[in-house]
Amino acid sequence: FFKGALHYSDAEIAYLKKWIEEKGVKKMYDLFQGVIISNFPDALARFGYTDIGKIFSQLAGKNELVSG
Repeated sequence: FFKGALHYSDAEIAYLKKWIEEKGVKKMYDLFQGVIISNFPDALARFGYTDIGKIFSQLAGKNELVSG
């Protein structure tokens, strides 16, 4: 996660979902999008199609993640 990984195993996905919920979905989304992968335009462009993008999508609606 902290190195900008976009794809994960099923076991990692289950762990990440729990961990992201514990830390706060919006907080972790902002960290991942705004800091961790912000300097990687290709990663930002395909984010929604990746495992981590799908995790965030499942945990919270898009409007909740992008609103203040």
